[in-house]
Amino acid sequence: MTWPADSLLGKVIVLLLAALGVCQAATLAAVLLVTRHDVRAGIERELAVAAGVFARLFERRYVTLAESVQVLAADFGFKRAAATGDAPTIVSALDNHGGRIGAGLGIFVDDGGTVRAATRSLPALYASQSWREMLAALSGHDIAARTLAADGGAWQLVGVPVHAPERIGWLVMGFAVDDALAREMRALTGREVAFVTNQGDTPRVLAASLPHAARETLAPALAAAEPGPGQAQSLRLAGDDLLQREHRLDGAQSALRALLMESLSEALAPYHALALELAALFLVTLILACLGAMFLARGITRPLARLARAATRIGEGDYGVRIDIESGDEVGHLARALDTMQAEIAERERRIVHQAQHDDLTGLPNRWLARDRLEHAVRRAQRERYGFTVVQIDLSRFKHINDTFGHHVGDVVLEELGRRLVARLRRADTVARLGGDDFFLILERTPLADAEDFVDSLRATLTPPIELDGMHVSLDFRVGIAAFPQHAEDAAALMRRAEIALYDAKSSHRRSITYAVGRDDDHRRQLAVVSDLQRAMASGELSLHYQPKVDLANGAPYHAEALVRWVHPDFGFMPPDEFIGVLEESGNIAQLTRWVFTTAVRQCCAWRARGLDVALSINLSATDLLSEDLPAYFVAELARACLPAAGVTLEITESAVMRDPDLALAVLGELRACGFRLSIDDFGTGYSSLAQLKRMPVSELKIDKSFVLDLRGDGDDDARIVRSTIELAHGLGLEVTAEGVETPAAWHLLAGFGCDRAQGYLISKPLPADAFEAWLVAIRDAAGSFMVEAA
Repeated sequence: MTWPADSLLGKVIVLLLAALGVCQAATLAAVLLVTRHDVRAGIERELAVAAGVFARLFERRYVTLAESVQVLAADFGFKRAAATGDAPTIVSALDNHGGRIGAGLGIFVDDGGTVRAATRSLPALYASQSWREMLAALSGHDIAARTLAADGGAWQLVGVPVHAPERIGWLVMGFAVDDALAREMRALTGREVAFVTNQGDTPRVLAASLPHAARETLAPALAAAEPGPGQAQSLRLAGDDLLQREHRLDGAQSALRALLMESLSEALAPYHALALELAALFLVTLILACLGAMFLARGITRPLARLARAATRIGEGDYGVRIDIESGDEVGHLARALDTMQAEIAERERRIVHQAQHDDLTGLPNRWLARDRLEHAVRRAQRERYGFTVVQIDLSRFKHINDTFGHHVGDVVLEELGRRLVARLRRADTVARLGGDDFFLILERTPLADAEDFVDSLRATLTPPIELDGMHVSLDFRVGIAAFPQHAEDAAALMRRAEIALYDAKSSHRRSITYAVGRDDDHRRQLAVVSDLQRAMASGELSLHYQPKVDLANGAPYHAEALVRWVHPDFGFMPPDEFIGVLEESGNIAQLTRWVFTTAVRQCCAWRARGLDVALSINLSATDLLSEDLPAYFVAELARACLPAAGVTLEITESAVMRDPDLALAVLGELRACGFRLSIDDFGTGYSSLAQLKRMPVSELKIDKSFVLDLRGDGDDDARIVRSTIELAHGLGLEVTAEGVETPAAWHLLAGFGCDRAQGYLISKPLPADAFEAWLVAIRDAAGSFMVEAA
């Protein structure tokens, strides 16, 4: 084989063959046997030290990773999603935070040890004994860390508790035990590192810092050598002799181990040059090397120095200077390749930065860039002492658009909405897409009043229909507005308060709302309702009061309606209207319903044991009627308490049935078949038709108190409505209870109308269980009934 005279490869090979080849051939036999034993002993000592360093570094990595994981565990949005069981939001948070800290796996485990959300499906991991041992360790400690092999790989798992504020589960993040980690450990220990486990009786290499050829031969070499812990073993990999020492991860019984290796051949090489008898030959070699260096200096060293400086500049992020080395040899080719590489890196970096900061669909700034620009806007406004406004816009009925016309149409709508917003804003303003159908505007140097006028004018821009493939898609929107510095003086609070205002606009079905001072407290109260429910049920913050129903004909106490009360340790007494709606929206109302049912049934059993025969009335929410397992739960609770279903009346508002009439009626029918009495509560305030009413398997109507409170005489409008309702109900074979009875006049008027039962403050306000029991005993010991004398 020949090489061109101007070839760098040819020059280097000729020099090495002439100088180093002669030296190695002459010295190998002389010094190898003398030095091999000492070098091996030295390497074994160094490997022992390196193994200790590796163990400390690996443990320290657990600590560092745990600190990163605790950041996500403390994140407010993540804890809220975990508390509400919002799996998609949990997975999104795990993906986002995992990307930032280099975690390839994110798992949220509830307090019972069940995996509720994960970024990857690893069934073999969850089924392993090691995973169960880690969960057991988490139950006993605040933080647990293990290194486990599963599903063809290995993970450094770090688990920390998630509190909201009580512990609701654990966040487990996994960091891949891969080649990158092996290379990192090699850089820190100065030794080649490989991570190995056993697949049956055969070693399997999970990750290694070794070259490809050596890595391919590692597993067979380990199978032949069968190294033991605590001692160095010889391996031959790809023609190279190495010494290795193993360190078992997570204890001596672990099948997963790390190997630290050092080349014996490389360690022996320097000693070959120490043979005194070859000094003369080394001198000749040195002279030849000097002559060769002088020959190559002009052609190699100067261009290489320039390439080194260029590489340093590129590494520092400066891609603007062209690398200009005119040469036909390998140095010239390298210079041109390096110049092309820096241009491509610059372009790729520009694209990556743009993609990281902009929404893929609309090309608008994303949440990260919007937050960054908002922080800059706040600093400018503080420095120059002016105000500005932020606006958050939500496209109404966007899910309906997606479901009806398809996601392609939904994407077109979002793109068009983004274009319309950009067209209306000034160059200094910002419009961003936060995600989904949420857009965010920063209106620079725009006072709140001007911003509200601007939002009012947006209707003409945003609401015109979008024509697509012959279809006209109508748009509507809701807007939340917050101003700096009136509502907040930092970017995070400003975005949060604009979001709260948007939430209020959607809840009240208004087009736009400006943030009201103090709504943060209301928002925190709503979050506390969701997060504190479990604690409240367990700690006695929740209690039941009971309000009696009596028969209008004879005054006999008939039923006790169970009404929940909550005295919060921070907020004091919270009216049911405040927390019932929040729990329904968050999907947690079912837990409260079951607690109320179980508590009321136990109390009823206690009264019956003391000779007080009283039936129960318990309210069901709209969400409860969508739960197909509700009847089975109620029947099981009654069976445990030995209480007949006929002694329980379940009250349902007519509007609750209208959410999903078919499913609700099916659940009501099953409850009726189980023996429960069913009552329509707040009758007259909903929107059900008579046909719908006829289908309901109920036995009672409760006339809403709004028609009863002001009953004065037989001729007023309320009286006519009440009389007609009673006649209608009796015509359908239903009994009637009037709630809100507070005056004797109303009592006697209802009795004259033929109403069956009454409930209200005239009879008794809702009472705690012991006070209600005392009231029952007093009625029983007096006349046995509650009657109101005629005026």
